[in-house]
Amino acid sequence: MWNCSGTTVKCGLYDTGGHGGTRGDGSTVLTYVHIMGNLKFNNESTIDCCMDVTDEARKINDADGAAIMRSVSNCASSAEFQSLDKSQRDCCIKDLKQEGLSIRQISRLTGVSFRIVRNQ
Repeated sequence: MWNCSGTTVKCGLYDTGGHGGTRGDGSTVLTYVHIMGNLKFNNESTIDCCMDVTDEARKINDADGAAIMRSVSNCASSAEFQSLDKSQRDCCIKDLKQEGLSIRQISRLTGVSFRIVRNQ
């Protein structure tokens, strides 16, 4: 610990009496208390599941996606799907999204443009 212009310094950090503060240039001052508090927080275990990957988030391969498309739309091919009227096509696209197919996959399997699938 050493003293420079009336400011006590510990381990290269400005000591502000256990509380954070700012230096004259406006930058944040970290203290031992802050560092130890952050270490304690980072080492705590929680039961949060915000961004956890679960088995429910699975990818559907194109063969299964084509089977889903046939069952939802009653169309055997992408050419038949493209010949559907607009309202029926849009309804089928929404159903395919509900089944878990990705936008790009729906576009690829149905022959409908990515933009149209994305906007439905």
